[in-house]
Amino acid sequence: MLTQPLCVVHLFKGKAKPAVTGVKGYTVCQKHLSFQDAFFRQWEIVQDPKQDPKKG
Repeated sequence: MLTQPLCVVHLFKGKAKPAVTGVKGYTVCQKHLSFQDAFFRQWEIVQDPKQDPKKG
């Protein structure tokens, strides 16, 4: 059974919206293509705090 991938930005906010493309290996909807930089910088800092420029 195939299921459509969901937008990780919406999932992060507790919503389920279909994704249309991938960014850095994550699936995102068209709405969040322009939001990708800030979201993914925050996400990467959460995953690896050494990437936080404020702490560098």
